[in-house]
Amino acid sequence: MSEIVTRPSDTDFYKLSMKAAYFHWYPDVEAEFAYTCRTPGIDHSFLKDRLEQEIKEIGDFKYNPYEIRQFSQVPYFKPGYIRFLETETWNPNDVHINYLPNGGLDMRTRAPLIYGMDWEIFQLEIVSELWTRYQMKKHGVSEGQLIEEGKKRLKVKLDLLKKEAPGLRFIDMGTRRRAFAWWHRIALEFIMEYYPECLLGTSNIYLANGLKLKLFGSCGHEFDLAHLAFAPMAKAKYLAMIRWMEAFDGDCGIALTDTFTTKHFLTIFNKMLANAYTGVRHDSGPWDIWARDLIAHYKKLGIDPMTKSLVFSDTLTFPKMIEIYKALNGQAKISFGIGTDLINSCTDLWKPLSIVVKMTKCNGVDLLKISDDPGKTMCENAALKAYAFDVFGVKQQGELKCE
Repeated sequence: MSEIVTRPSDTDFYKLSMKAAYFHWYPDVEAEFAYTCRTPGIDHSFLKDRLEQEIKEIGDFKYNPYEIRQFSQVPYFKPGYIRFLETETWNPNDVHINYLPNGGLDMRTRAPLIYGMDWEIFQLEIVSELWTRYQMKKHGVSEGQLIEEGKKRLKVKLDLLKKEAPGLRFIDMGTRRRAFAWWHRIALEFIMEYYPECLLGTSNIYLANGLKLKLFGSCGHEFDLAHLAFAPMAKAKYLAMIRWMEAFDGDCGIALTDTFTTKHFLTIFNKMLANAYTGVRHDSGPWDIWARDLIAHYKKLGIDPMTKSLVFSDTLTFPKMIEIYKALNGQAKISFGIGTDLINSCTDLWKPLSIVVKMTKCNGVDLLKISDDPGKTMCENAALKAYAFDVFGVKQQGELKCE
């Protein structure tokens, strides 16, 4: 059994929501996913002793009857999809790992989309925890020391939050970049015991079950990216939102705005979509400009922003959450999904890795994500990238702004 990811439900719920939509629309589509480390200068040789074995052992995973019963209670999961989940397995042969001479890691997953997509979270959990183990050994830090320091740091942050923004509540979204699987659980238990009023819930299915927390998650950038294979570039985001709405019969949840820039999103986010989706999520670019523009857009459509959620999830820290909350509370429903600073901030001896896994191909078509942040633009095809900048009116990366 895997030492790090011990069951398939140790993942984010939005993966199962997206998979339900893929199962409805694209059950036979092939896709490719690629790992990227945004932290410069990392030598990935620390993974060689364990990465392949951890990947291999995920091949033994299967959802248990309790998890299947839980999924069957989700109103928008259809019976055919539940039957699929009952028999779903993951093939380690779909994952291809190549250590590069410069210390980089080329890790790609090639598989049918409904099977390949789950590897994203599994791979990020494994790499993040192996990085922590490597650094603990390097610095001579024990598990007990890490837990003690982690709790101290959490207490400082949560005390600050209660003092400065007592109405602020957040969702744990730390699965993919956590320091350790066991620390993830300990941190949530600590918050539940001493600061229960601060925690809305978690995106992690397994921990939501075990700790009786509310489970959160709807749609990610990946779903938008996939639709570059099924529509002209300028129409992909709109098609993705319509097909999501149809797959879940209008029970849409939260929409991401920045896959192809928020400027483009605002041109397609009409009154029908704005009413169907319960809110929007900020994941790149200046949060204040983004909030100003989305609130103004709702008002322009004749929708009271106080009936809609603005969810913030872009590299949040506790001081940043407090700043946003103080600035926007009372203008809309404000909530936060925080990951690294909550679940991977146990020490100053090393920094957590900034790592992602993104879909790079769907149905044989090259994909790209532009974002509102130049550092988050992702594309392996230079010609496609240049064309996309032209389509979305972006002259250069430095001009990616939500205005």
